[in-house]
Amino acid sequence: MLFTVTETAEGRLLVGAHSGAVERIAGAPEVPCAFRTPTDLNIPATDVRVLYQDRHGSICVGTESGVLQIATGGFMLHSQADGLVGSSVQSIFESRLELFVVSDNIGLSRFDGSRFQPVIPNVTGAKQFPQRGWGTRQTILRDRAGDWWVPTEIGLYRFSNAARFPDLRTAWPRIYRQRDGLPTDAVFRLFEDSHGTLWISTIYGPDILASMDHRRIAIVREKVVGDSYTLPHGPPTALFEDTSGALWVGFWHGSLARLRDDRWSYFRPADGAPGSSGEAKRRLERLP
Repeated sequence: MLFTVTETAEGRLLVGAHSGAVERIAGAPEVPCAFRTPTDLNIPATDVRVLYQDRHGSICVGTESGVLQIATGGFMLHSQADGLVGSSVQSIFESRLELFVVSDNIGLSRFDGSRFQPVIPNVTGAKQFPQRGWGTRQTILRDRAGDWWVPTEIGLYRFSNAARFPDLRTAWPRIYRQRDGLPTDAVFRLFEDSHGTLWISTIYGPDILASMDHRRIAIVREKVVGDSYTLPHGPPTALFEDTSGALWVGFWHGSLARLRDDRWSYFRPADGAPGSSGEAKRRLERLP
């Protein structure tokens, strides 16, 4: 199973999977999909769930055992002993020049240059999702205004009053649920586009996608003109904005949707779209 695909600033295409990571071999037109193990990176042969290159050029590898940080001068493995909330890593991202790691579903850790500072946001009443690895990459996020958003199975938590990172432990959140306009209470993925619109993927209901702009929630219920086809079944598992500003959405059971110029287009396997969630995720992450 493939978990993640990323392209480094140097043009290296890396793929994370159950058994480790591989790299696409460049310059081999006769074998367009040739891969090899990137031995220079010393990535362990274990579950590689997240691959992320930080602003310094280091490769951060999220695994079931922690975060492996690979730089030119060597590498370092960070685990719970180094401040991570948990060892099972779901997401690695940067915000305002700081590196953050999401682990054990709702645990958040900030890197200070040598170790991590752990925080579990004040999501009182929210349980961790039952399956390990619930959601990768697009989980907890910090928006451009500085608010923190935490997806749970009982609503979407927004922390707008956490002036300091440790304040997330005790800050009082605003909780958005179905009664506030979400399709369901169970929030799966989050994504903020370049316009500041928050896109919310949900599960356990007929409607599975919503947008939030200036705190107004709108459920996506679009159809192709002249066709009865609507959003595919199963929640969106990957959301991406391309260089033209179009939003792409990949779904759990396959298929893609694109929002461009306020119009949705849908691409099914019969149109050449990916037929599985993993394939949709891989294609979205490789869009130019």
